[in-house]
Amino acid sequence: KNFLPQLHLALHDILVQQGPAVHKNISLLAPRALLASRNKLHTTRGALWCTRADIMRVLTSLLATTAAAWTVDKMNRPQGRVADPDGLLKNPDAIEDALARLATKHVEWPPNSPCATTNVDGVEAVVVVVTHLRGVHLKQEDDEKRRRAGEFARGLHDKWGVGSKKCSNGVLIVIDYGDRAFYLSTGDGVRAGGLLSDARATRALEASAPYLRSGAIDEGVLKTIKKVDAFLARGPPTWSEWLPAFLSHEFLFL
Repeated sequence: KNFLPQLHLALHDILVQQGPAVHKNISLLAPRALLASRNKLHTTRGALWCTRADIMRVLTSLLATTAAAWTVDKMNRPQGRVADPDGLLKNPDAIEDALARLATKHVEWPPNSPCATTNVDGVEAVVVVVTHLRGVHLKQEDDEKRRRAGEFARGLHDKWGVGSKKCSNGVLIVIDYGDRAFYLSTGDGVRAGGLLSDARATRALEASAPYLRSGAIDEGVLKTIKKVDAFLARGPPTWSEWLPAFLSHEFLFL
């Protein structure tokens, strides 16, 4: 007798935790039972059977969405530089072109970069855009989402071997659109000397945030790539760039 109200509440909690990715996938299947009042759920036996069938359709869709959550093991490297397994991008070719320009860009490597003693030039960058990463959820704290997205990005970076084996000049940009999480993984070659430090990587990702919030995923990705390009052109950070970071962490020496 209490089956439907309890399941109604359980499904509601799951949907809230899973975020917009799940809502998008089941929006066309949303049964009246989930929107009905508590009293309406206890009507005739015929209505009860119909409601059970509707709920099973929702559960099937929900389970399918959860199963589609991406992990490092499930991701196969694309032939190009863009991985968009869920088809979220409108114009992936434009992103491919922007990444190709990074690959041919001349970079003045800092002296302490492993790339400084090689003939490697440019940065090998790959973009991954998905609806949902396993273990990442919309309602998580930002630090937790960043940690989990970072684990995925670094794991995929290593699995795919992004960057030159000579000096690790790879960059992997991961965007989990459904959970509003992103991460920029860098190889030692581009991270050394602050060329693409953690602070710069964060700023590059933040450039995409307003566009991602409005659903303009392509534009957001391009903004991040443009910011990475600008940092590479600027070279290692000067004290004028380092100082605000020190002050923000209260590293003030008197």
